[in-house]
Amino acid sequence: MKKNSRETAAEIIYRWLESESFPDRQLAEVRDDRAFITELVYGVVRRKLALEYIEQKYVSRRPETYILAALHVGVYQLCFMDNVEEFAAVHETVEAVKSRRHKDAIRAAGMINAVLRNVQEEKASILKNLEKQSDEIRFSHPESLINRWCKQYGERDTRQLLEWNNQPAETILRVEPARIAPAEFQKKLKEAGIDAVLHPFPSAETFLVLPRGVPMTKVPGYTEGWFTVQDP
Repeated sequence: MKKNSRETAAEIIYRWLESESFPDRQLAEVRDDRAFITELVYGVVRRKLALEYIEQKYVSRRPETYILAALHVGVYQLCFMDNVEEFAAVHETVEAVKSRRHKDAIRAAGMINAVLRNVQEEKASILKNLEKQSDEIRFSHPESLINRWCKQYGERDTRQLLEWNNQPAETILRVEPARIAPAEFQKKLKEAGIDAVLHPFPSAETFLVLPRGVPMTKVPGYTEGWFTVQDP
C-alpha cells in the first residue's frame, strides 16, 4: 500500500532526529511526490527551532520521536506553506500517525489532530507572536552563528541573510552549450509546458530557474545531457 506523502516526510524527519544524519540520501530514494516531500523535509530542518517554540504551547511533554516528527511536519505545513490545503495538511498528517502500528497510535493521532486544529485556528496570532521572538527562534538559526554574522555583516544585513536562508532552494539548470544552444533549450522547455525563467547572473542565458515541483526526469534533455543542475 502506498504511503501518503506526510508519512514519508515524517519517517525521514524521524530518522534525522534519532541519528542526526542529514536526510538528503533518504530523499534521493523517494519516487512519488518527491518535490513536495523534499520541501516538507527541508522546511522542517530549516524551521526546527521555530516549530519547537510554536509547539510548546500545545504539548506539555516531548512525545515519542516519530510523533514529534509528524507534529513538525503538520505544523510546518500550516504555518509556513501557503500552497497546501489546511484540511489536507491536518487529515493526512493524522493518518500518517494512525498508520504506525504501535499501541499508542490512536491516542497519538488524537493529540496530533487536536494540536494541528488549534494551530490552524490560531495561525495569525502564532505568526505575529513569532515575529516578536529573538532572531534565534524567529529565524531558527543557532545564536552563535547569528552573533558571528552580526559582527561581520551588521544586524540589518544579517537579518536579510537569515530570511533568505530560510527560503526553499531553487532548482537551477546550467545549459550545456556544446550539446544544445541556450535559446533552443528554452524553446524545448516551453514546448514541454515548463515555464523556466532566466537567472539574474552575468551568464544568464545559460542558467535557468525551474518552477517548483518539476521532476528532473521530465525536463527535456535529461537523458541527453543538455543541462546540469547547478547554482551559478
